[in-house]
Amino acid sequence: MLFGSINISSLRETMTLMTDMISWTLLLSILMGMVTWGLNPTTVEANGNVGILAEKNSDRSIAATTAWNKTYGGVDRDRAFSMIQTSDSGYLLAGETMSFGAGGLDSWLVKVDSYGHLQWNRTYGGTDHDVAVSVVQTNDGGYAFAGATKSSGAGEEDFWLVKVDSYGHLQWNRTYGEPYLDIAYSLQQTSDGGFIVAGETSPPYYEEFLVIKTDSSGNMQWNKTYGGYPGFHRARTVQETIDGGYAIAGGTTSGDGHDFWLIKIDLDGNIQWNKTYGGPGSDFAYSMVQTIDGGYALSGFTKTYGVGGGDYWLVRTDSSGNVLWNKTFGGDLLDVAYSLQQTSDGGFIVAGETASFGAGSYDLWVVKTDPNGTAQWNQTYGGTNSDRGFSVVEPDDVRFVVAGTTQSFGAGDIDFWLIAIALDVHDIAVTGVELTETVTNQGSSVPINITIENRGGYIETFNITLYANTTIIGEFGNVTLIGGDSLDVDLIWNTSGFFKGDYLIIAIATPVSSETNIENNLKTANHTVFVLASGHDVAIRKFISKTIVGHGCFLDGRLVVMNVGSHKENLNATVYVNGTSIFTDTFNLTSGASATIDFNWSTTSVIKGNYSINAYVLPLLSETDLTDNNHTGWFIVAMVGDITGPDGWPDGECDMRDVGLVARHFGKNVPPAPANCDLTGPVSGVSDGTIDMRDVGLVARHFGETDP
Repeated sequence: MLFGSINISSLRETMTLMTDMISWTLLLSILMGMVTWGLNPTTVEANGNVGILAEKNSDRSIAATTAWNKTYGGVDRDRAFSMIQTSDSGYLLAGETMSFGAGGLDSWLVKVDSYGHLQWNRTYGGTDHDVAVSVVQTNDGGYAFAGATKSSGAGEEDFWLVKVDSYGHLQWNRTYGEPYLDIAYSLQQTSDGGFIVAGETSPPYYEEFLVIKTDSSGNMQWNKTYGGYPGFHRARTVQETIDGGYAIAGGTTSGDGHDFWLIKIDLDGNIQWNKTYGGPGSDFAYSMVQTIDGGYALSGFTKTYGVGGGDYWLVRTDSSGNVLWNKTFGGDLLDVAYSLQQTSDGGFIVAGETASFGAGSYDLWVVKTDPNGTAQWNQTYGGTNSDRGFSVVEPDDVRFVVAGTTQSFGAGDIDFWLIAIALDVHDIAVTGVELTETVTNQGSSVPINITIENRGGYIETFNITLYANTTIIGEFGNVTLIGGDSLDVDLIWNTSGFFKGDYLIIAIATPVSSETNIENNLKTANHTVFVLASGHDVAIRKFISKTIVGHGCFLDGRLVVMNVGSHKENLNATVYVNGTSIFTDTFNLTSGASATIDFNWSTTSVIKGNYSINAYVLPLLSETDLTDNNHTGWFIVAMVGDITGPDGWPDGECDMRDVGLVARHFGKNVPPAPANCDLTGPVSGVSDGTIDMRDVGLVARHFGETDP
């Protein structure tokens, strides 16, 4: 059986982080023995549902790389112009609807989960035409969209900025504009919590860029126009730049057509530089991003270059707008790119429409390039009518999601369309192992939920095995998932026959043929389950104390005792130093309950040297397992400030090693910082759980001293 393509080193890193309870050799042998071959599909069909908005799937004409696709809409015209991935891994689509709402056209937000299943939808607007063209998620977890309204405002059509909460409930809305036609096409929340909005305004006989900056409540801070009379200057995209300013792109009049126009402005809207790109034909930019190197990439269409009546055009510049390279993609007819993103591999993904390729009059077309603009792959999606892509995102390194409109599928004249594209990879991932129990009795049932995703573009068949430490507690054979789909598996673990102790729950999905990213095939629960004993039993679950204490300071420690039996018990716990009791207490604990004891002991009356420390819980009547009733350790009482040396132990002087160790952990809490660095606190000589200036100061006061 072939195994050469599986990344063993990545899997080893994942597994060694799990726990010392699990044998790496055993788990690796388990996983290697599970490698199976998957299925080669002839087609991939999305797994959808029909909701109140006629959300449903298109037919099998979608290419095999489609993980899933959904339509949303009613009987009339509904068009999605913008889409974002949300913080919960779902998606929010924004556009316009004639099927729902109060007016001729209303703005429409549709929120879906990570697989396109409808979560909520809202319409916004009055009795006239209102449209959402660009949407963002805001810092407070809600959303904002920008577009245009004819139902309110001062002009024929005004910029419209609308803020909603995380469920789409209206919080506020603002209009901006002159008594002309003003349409906002692009929105971004800025680093100061406000918003930058770009679009166009149309005074008589000309058009110009209009950019508005607001505060977090939508109150205008400034507005600027760019272009002027004569000509037609239309902004389509704006982005805050890494220097705190902004970049705007769109089209500007050039002869009988347009050129790409990129304007760089400062944070107050003043032009720093601007560049045009194009030739004698019409060239128009719809999308722009600042690239990871501080430059820019623009996409749109060109009638000057390329091979057809209009081609995708991708232009790459440096940080000053100077062209580095440009590429065209297209056929004999019109092909227009509306959306552009730089991808995680440094390349670019472009989405739009094509009349040159595909099945219909216009098909949604996606082109993926490398960092130099060389096409790596392209795919059309659609039916016999017109289908267009207006927005694309990259949720992870094996998928892209595109939103747009479809006339070929759905319930109405035109519907919102959301497509998840799985790359040509095989990838199974266990994404969740959920437990509600942390402590359980022997023989009890523990419910476990496992989530598995097929992140690739193929139908896959695989097995799932569930372990409690290294013992198999559940198996599911021949599980089949289409590309992009997920599955929740519920299992009841019967703990009969399991001994007292901690159990880590591990889920493993067998790697499928040609799968290389197998570290995602294994996932552990986020906590262990402790199985209690069936009789009388107590245990020390945790014991923490310093290993080095300054003479005259306090030894700080923490003891956690637990009733690990099945009866309510009275427990007695004692801590000893060199056989002498320094702390004792009694507790009444129910089955499975714990008690945490913090103690400290002054070293003022003892001499410097090595000391043993022992924690002991008195055995219960009828308790048979006494192995966990006792904990033994040791510590050193040294001169104050001497917490390390060449071998990591006190060396009899307070020097730069001691200062450096405290400085390296300055500002950290204990843990993860070592307790020995927490020398003092508000009470002199008593640790306070933080490495701060008190600790630095104490070491500094004793710096240079040596132990006589």
